[in-house]
Amino acid sequence: MQKKIGNKGGEKYWRWYGFNQRVNWCAIFVSWCANGSGIMNNTIPRFSLCIDGEK
Repeated sequence: MQKKIGNKGGEKYWRWYGFNQRVNWCAIFVSWCANGSGIMNNTIPRFSLCIDGEK
């Protein structure tokens, strides 16, 4: 994950999620990490809004 430090704009992450233009991507990054570690939907759901991750 250290290779991701300094990412500006988060395009890699919001495009992975399915957006075709820049959006706030902090919550998407959590989903991206969960997907990469194999725990998406088992422990962490896929979400793009911070409020959805609070549930």
